[in-house]
Amino acid sequence: MKTHNDGKGAKYTKVRRPVELIFAESFSTKREAMQAEYYFKKLTRKKKELYIEEKRNSKEAVYVKAPNEL
Repeated sequence: MKTHNDGKGAKYTKVRRPVELIFAESFSTKREAMQAEYYFKKLTRKKKELYIEEKRNSKEAVYVKAPNEL
């Protein structure tokens, strides 16, 4: 996160600062994580929000920012 907020990360986040983590999941392998990221990025914003909301009370999620913190 610090790299992105320092303007040294991806071009997309460079102009959209500050970047803030609102959701994280854990995967067994890098391949699984990259596949999940690929499919997640293809979702519409609404579907992404629904996915995060469903995971909020799940043990699968490593971190989900509370709605009042957004």
